[in-house]
Amino acid sequence: MSNSTPTSNRRKIIALLTLVRNIRDKYFMWAKPVWIVAAERYRSMLDPYKRLKFAVKKPFYRAKPTPPEQIHASWSGDPSSSFDVTWQTDMADPKAAIRVRKAGDAEWDVFDAETVPSPGHGFIHKAKARKLAPDTEYEYSVRSAFENEDGPMQFSTKTAPEPGPATFSFAFICDVGIKGRRDLLTDGVEPIMNYIEKDDPLFILAAGDYAYANRDFRFPDTPSAIDAFMRQMQPLITKYPCMFGYGNHEIFHHECFDDWSPRFSLPEGPQGNRFYSFDIGDAHFISIFCPGSRHCSGPDEEQLAWLDQDMSDARARGKKWLIAYQHDAMYAHGKTHPSKKIVREKLGPLFDKHNLDLHLSGHDQSYERTFPLTNVHDDPVIRSKDMTTYEAQKGVIYAKVSPSGKTAGPEYEQNPETARDFYFSYFTEPQQDFMAIRDCSSHHYAIVTVTAAGELNTRVYQVFGPTGERKLFDEFTIKQSESINQRVTNKSEELQVAE
Repeated sequence: MSNSTPTSNRRKIIALLTLVRNIRDKYFMWAKPVWIVAAERYRSMLDPYKRLKFAVKKPFYRAKPTPPEQIHASWSGDPSSSFDVTWQTDMADPKAAIRVRKAGDAEWDVFDAETVPSPGHGFIHKAKARKLAPDTEYEYSVRSAFENEDGPMQFSTKTAPEPGPATFSFAFICDVGIKGRRDLLTDGVEPIMNYIEKDDPLFILAAGDYAYANRDFRFPDTPSAIDAFMRQMQPLITKYPCMFGYGNHEIFHHECFDDWSPRFSLPEGPQGNRFYSFDIGDAHFISIFCPGSRHCSGPDEEQLAWLDQDMSDARARGKKWLIAYQHDAMYAHGKTHPSKKIVREKLGPLFDKHNLDLHLSGHDQSYERTFPLTNVHDDPVIRSKDMTTYEAQKGVIYAKVSPSGKTAGPEYEQNPETARDFYFSYFTEPQQDFMAIRDCSSHHYAIVTVTAAGELNTRVYQVFGPTGERKLFDEFTIKQSESINQRVTNKSEELQVAE
């Protein structure tokens, strides 16, 4: 007679499916076979809460379509004279468009949307508002055949300042997750969203790892998890345009590039906008496709050639600040995702060549910030040991700012309170001489301010998930010198004469 019980059988099945998933993650990350999907669904149905969810799930064809959702703003054109709005409906919408007006005006301008099938459920709509005034607040609403009974929801956003000296700020986030996980790993999501809204930046840079669909078992499939993430972010990114980058969880783990890229409206770049860049004021921003995983060895030759030319063109246009962001960190010394030298070997020489000012990343869930460095592809050279103030174009500051909501693990801890010290990517070696400051005890996000006076100020905050408390942990400022300003101005004037 068997001694097995329903509980023990359930544990065995979960252990087997977990083993299968881990093997797939290691050797077959680029594919998601049908049998894996079936196994995931069966595993989710083992949970009594999931059985209830499956029992009451609405049919695919609904008598009454849902109103627009997952609404968010971004820039694919000139940020000073345009913005894009992307949203999703569960059925095709012949009236999809946005209405746009300056805040307080009576008349609306209408911009029709392009519609494509969603990689998950329903349809995605993208509308592009153009010929707008710079540095101006606009109101907008989504026009749809499926509006709420109370009419369309109304939002506001702001265009960027014109090229040239200007003061503005942006938020940087990475490794976010979906709030409400029962393992408590996303306890930082909601407080960080609330703090960013209070900080009121012009826009948000996001560097990947958003939904964690492969480890969040509340959802029956990957598209459902992505939909939940975009709904979660809607209150924030309807107001603050969000420039999304890609992490390993958008490329390898159950998710893939094609699950995410149709949901974004971003500037044109190589290989389906995996890389892209844009200008605001005196600053040039570059999103680098470096998702980070065992199978990723950094940008390829085509991408490196594009990056080289892009930074060269930005300096020729007179841009005083070069700011790059990517998922995989240039320097990371945590247990979870230590950095790879090959990434530094590929990117370091280009950053030195064009005098990159600030590099932002995540992936390894803790905070590390270097002094200004050169020669990181070989043996890093420290250009200044000051803790707070630096001169522009004298070394690159590399800041790994993570996590912004979702901690590292343990994934299967039965009592999370007993493992709190291991929730972040704890450091495995003493702090290096070239590392200015680091922390592995909390969530992190950054607010970066560019000033018209020629300063780049970065503030990094700790957020403690269980309490929601925030503390300023690190602050540093890079300052332009008169000689740099004159050199940049001369380059810009030479370009204008050549044109």
